Amino acid sequence: MNHSRKLPLRTGRNWNEVGPRSTEWRIAWEGNGVISTAETDFKHPANRGPSGAVDSPLTFDPERNRLHRYYCPSLSSRDRSNGIISIDLESGTRDMTFPLHPLRMVPWMLSKVPEHPLLIGLVVTDSTRPERPGIVLQHQLGLFHLDENKSLYRNLPAGCQHPVTISPRQDRIVFHGPDGYQLLNLKGRRQLLLTDAVWGDGNAGAAFHPTRPVFAVGGSPLALYDPIHRQRTSLSFAGRCPVWTSDGRCMFFSTSSSDLHLYDSETGGREEILSILANRYPETKKSRPVQLSPDGRYFALPVTRRSPYHAESVRPDQPLWSENQSLVIGDLERREIWQLPGPVDQCCWVGISKKKTEP
Repeated sequence: MNHSRKLPLRTGRNWNEVGPRSTEWRIAWEGNGVISTAETDFKHPANRGPSGAVDSPLTFDPERNRLHRYYCPSLSSRDRSNGIISIDLESGTRDMTFPLHPLRMVPWMLSKVPEHPLLIGLVVTDSTRPERPGIVLQHQLGLFHLDENKSLYRNLPAGCQHPVTISPRQDRIVFHGPDGYQLLNLKGRRQLLLTDAVWGDGNAGAAFHPTRPVFAVGGSPLALYDPIHRQRTSLSFAGRCPVWTSDGRCMFFSTSSSDLHLYDSETGGREEILSILANRYPETKKSRPVQLSPDGRYFALPVTRRSPYHAESVRPDQPLWSENQSLVIGDLERREIWQLPGPVDQCCWVGISKKKTEP
């Protein structure tokens, strides 16, 4: 039973907070080291097992009704269980579909290629040698064939360290590293390099426009870039974790892990959808891009409220900050939001609700 308290949310104009309700879709999330799935009313969550020691995203395969994630029980025991797991959402069975060498992991990026039996992920190999100084990490694109259980690793250009955004459908990925932003295709070939410091450090996210070649890059200010004309357009506001709507007209963004806004690219208007009340200490490390349901009607977003412990009450072995979280679901048509209080690190939509398919 979840005993966490709801976060005090402020809703935007004509938005209302309501009690959790079922929709056409199901949701998966992880928190407190456990992967869970449920209807959007959260009444009967299913425990799908541990999420492991490495923070890595969830990705859903609609053709096979399976949820995928990188998993290792701990960084010190990767030789026993390390690889990409597959969870059958009908039977609940959980398999290690793609075992990996103990020196390899798949952090930060794992995506299903639409309409193809492929997963694509960032594979990081620890190539450190005792006779050489420092830590050496090799970054590669891993292609994992779900039907043939085969893996293919493709080398990346130097400086591709952290994936910022990916669109398998458009055959494009953006990485960031010491050389700046790099635009690649899924074969690992570089198509563009942005080295100017005005683009920022890569921590504010990016998003490909669904119908045009431009992409948004989070920062202060949030900006758009047209790679064909090599043109940068700065917007008049700061934002992170941008996500376009399917028609490309509007873009979601946040300023921290505690809010969500919507920008209309045709009118230039902005609206706040939600924020946490009296959030005096906003943080950004737990910011996540909003996840849109397959029909574009609903969104899911983890939000975080951080506050400091009183200095006199903190022991040396305790953290200095407390964090309270909720998984927020929003209905863009009815302009309603609701929340599931409790720890949440990742979330994704995982298919049609069983309630909607029953006769």
